[in-house]
Amino acid sequence: ESVLQIQFANSDWKSPGKYFDHLQSWMALFRRDQLLILHYDELKMNPQKVQWRIQEFLGATFTGNLPLANEQDMSKKRPV
Repeated sequence: ESVLQIQFANSDWKSPGKYFDHLQSWMALFRRDQLLILHYDELKMNPQKVQWRIQEFLGATFTGNLPLANEQDMSKKRPV
């Protein structure tokens, strides 16, 4: 949650994509303990911690590890 507190304090983060407003609408529908809010920067910096947070939230473990970067094979993607 400390990552979120820092981001919420940054007013630039709230306005461009209206993410803050969107998140508030979800929070009006669900209890805080029913939402897991992750930050992409946290995923990039510490995927193991994010994976642990997901497992704790779900109350389950899963095999494998979150990758450090997008490892999608772009060679299989068709050109537009």
